[in-house]
Amino acid sequence: MPARPTLFLLFFCVVLVPSMAQETLYPHANTAGDDYAAAFRYVEGGAELWCTTSDGFGQPRSRRLVRIPLSGGSPETLPFPLNVVSSGNDAVVMDGAPAFPVCETASGVFSSNRTVDGKYYDNDLYEMSTNRDGAWSIRRIDEVNSNAWDDTPALSSNGKTLYFASDRRFPGSQKTDLFVARRQPNGRWSAPTPIDQINTPEYSEQTPTVGDDGYLYFATNQTTGGDYDIWRVQIDGGTGLPAGRPQPVAFAGVNKTGSDEGHPLFSPNAGQFLFSSNRSSAGGIKDFDIYGVAIPSSKGDTVYLNVQLRTRVAGEDKTDPVRTTVFITDRRTGQKSSVTSDANGESTIPLGATEGTATDRRFRELIVTAQSPKPGYITSTDTLYIDLLCGRRLAHTLYLWDTAALRSVGCVQDFRIKNVRFFVTGYWCPTTGQFADRAPCASAIPGDQSCLAIEQSEPETPCESNELYTYSVKYTAPQVIRARQPFSSCINLSELNDPKVRQTRVREVDSAFVKLVDAMRSALEYDCVQRAIRDGKQVEVEVVGWTDPRPMDRDCKYTGKDIDLNTSFVKLDTSGSPYIQNGLLEHGTWFRDKSNGNQLLSQLRAYHTAVLLDNLWEEQVEEYRKLKAGGLLKVTGVGRAVSQENVDMAQQRSVSVLVKVPLKPGESLAATLPPPGRYHQLCDSPCK
Repeated sequence: MPARPTLFLLFFCVVLVPSMAQETLYPHANTAGDDYAAAFRYVEGGAELWCTTSDGFGQPRSRRLVRIPLSGGSPETLPFPLNVVSSGNDAVVMDGAPAFPVCETASGVFSSNRTVDGKYYDNDLYEMSTNRDGAWSIRRIDEVNSNAWDDTPALSSNGKTLYFASDRRFPGSQKTDLFVARRQPNGRWSAPTPIDQINTPEYSEQTPTVGDDGYLYFATNQTTGGDYDIWRVQIDGGTGLPAGRPQPVAFAGVNKTGSDEGHPLFSPNAGQFLFSSNRSSAGGIKDFDIYGVAIPSSKGDTVYLNVQLRTRVAGEDKTDPVRTTVFITDRRTGQKSSVTSDANGESTIPLGATEGTATDRRFRELIVTAQSPKPGYITSTDTLYIDLLCGRRLAHTLYLWDTAALRSVGCVQDFRIKNVRFFVTGYWCPTTGQFADRAPCASAIPGDQSCLAIEQSEPETPCESNELYTYSVKYTAPQVIRARQPFSSCINLSELNDPKVRQTRVREVDSAFVKLVDAMRSALEYDCVQRAIRDGKQVEVEVVGWTDPRPMDRDCKYTGKDIDLNTSFVKLDTSGSPYIQNGLLEHGTWFRDKSNGNQLLSQLRAYHTAVLLDNLWEEQVEEYRKLKAGGLLKVTGVGRAVSQENVDMAQQRSVSVLVKVPLKPGESLAATLPPPGRYHQLCDSPCK
């Protein structure tokens, strides 16, 4: 086995404080042999520390896996088949280097040089999984391993991407590279590919680790002097591949000239960055220890709470902020506290400073209850699940419910956004900047124009034509020519030519979409909706699009992509519409008028806005995501106001959303009990 690739397989399982004093957090983990290659496994109630040790072997290169509860206790040797039994003092048995995904506690990967079906293998990668009884089973990952050295595996948070180091491209040369494989629908892994955005031709890269901060961490010896340092590179959440340039980590106290650092690891709540280094020596012999440096917490250490009185007025949902006391219980520790909201209903719940140690808790569960300040209102008790690594502002709204509203016989909530012009005259795509990529249509906002100016002698077309413009290339003098789509002259883009008007319009529309996301979250928490969901009823969402007050010209055409409502999750109310045949709306359909206003334009606005909102709601509203996955959700775009003579000017070119649970004749959703407590995850999980 090459000497250099095994460099970061021999670590002591000793976590030292940032000052590098010899005080250890796990003194019971140390043995007379080597202890190394640590990983955290998240389990019910906390986490476990897994390490690798050579203790108990006559051959010092041999190793085995041990498990150490973070709550304390002696190391436990993992049973067969995770560890194999040595056949003699001269045999080298190497089981170790475990890695686990954050989101799946019943599975993981590790490396081993064991014999399989009578055949001896070099260090290779294995999957491990456990059942409800705690028994483990393993599988050699044949589709990933090679005849060379394959080791130091790492998994993405959802366990669907596997990273590892190998010298397969340079067997026996002590030159290692990083590779990636992806989980396939059949449960196996894809053929691994080298991550050449990171790999260098003359240096080694190894010991990858996926951080929940969106970076891939690894060790490389490309620094001055040839010793190993820890670098990181931002990765694309969709592909798992680098999305930037690798750089040495900037955490103070990690990399040091003259010593090797590698095998990075975050503590459960990222309060510490752990790594191995041979910077210390005993008796003149350098050995590897695991060090930790504290990482200051800048996000996720406070929950911003808002308390609202909630009722219904004239059939519409109405909320008002309230000053009251909120009682808080830490579900796992039992610690109790309280905060008082101000006149705006706002208060903050401090989560406490991190200890800066590897035993910090990553996950918190808080039970919150607001005291009712007046008769006629009751409160629900919510449990907040908090992942301190979610990396964004933690906020929650706690409602005090009007008992009269809870006994409402109907279950309809109407969210109207007035005085916001969502659309440019004659166009169907919402005028948004922040959420343009969630819409299935082209934004009317002038974007990056750099593709219109080119200098190549033989240029390729740099812009794809869309429903607003077609693009062509003039080769004699390299230039991209932009021209209006045929029959799109009805779209009045001059409204956005004034930068001040454009900025104001876009800001208003973006803000309105944020409100509609909050409104959906609130609507699905409404008691009658919750009771309907428990009864297996379908929740219906209507997104209404409004037309312009003037009729469309007969020479105008729809220049967007074909819409197939037969395959689209978002449906469209096509009743009375002559434009859509057999569920299809084709590119080039004429805007035929029948009265003041335009039915097709309003339907297009409803559909495209509904698709955009569906993407936002699924991304940001957990209850919506669950309903959609469970088949209990119906989203329909509705075009209205064919004649706008009686339509408020504030609603023209606007959007409204209706959330309802249809009732059968004579059926009532009258409530007799308080709304149940809800379980809220305060940030999108990487496990979804």
